[in-house]
Amino acid sequence: TNITEINIPNGVTEIEDNVFYGANKLEKVTLGNRVTRIGKRAFASTAIQAITIPKSVKASGNTIFGHAGVKNKLIIKTECILDLEYLNSETLVVYVPESVLSTYQSEYPNLYFKAIGKEDVKKDNPDGSIEGLDRWGSIY
Repeated sequence: TNITEINIPNGVTEIEDNVFYGANKLEKVTLGNRVTRIGKRAFASTAIQAITIPKSVKASGNTIFGHAGVKNKLIIKTECILDLEYLNSETLVVYVPESVLSTYQSEYPNLYFKAIGKEDVKKDNPDGSIEGLDRWGSIY
């Protein structure tokens, strides 16, 4: 498929199993703030560069990002522990709520995790911000 970007509107509550599986050109996904479930392998074998999982997500299928090319940043706002099996990237930073940080770190030792609000600020941005975060490290 040639889809490179998808915007899931706020009215959508569930991302079905395998819905974007194999969309190897899919780089950008924006999830609406009412999504409560992400199905198994929903984003497997894609080329997502960065994605934010909203707080509303309460359940996920297994290997939602299996073999995905999430390269830069994965922000998980929900305290629900998502299945990140087969997600491997040397450049990926996964941001999670501090309350579940140690769970993710012990469950997935091959991934690099940081608590939301503890993000590094890029010095090359004039206002000290990074995409999706204000200069104080809060997600907007």
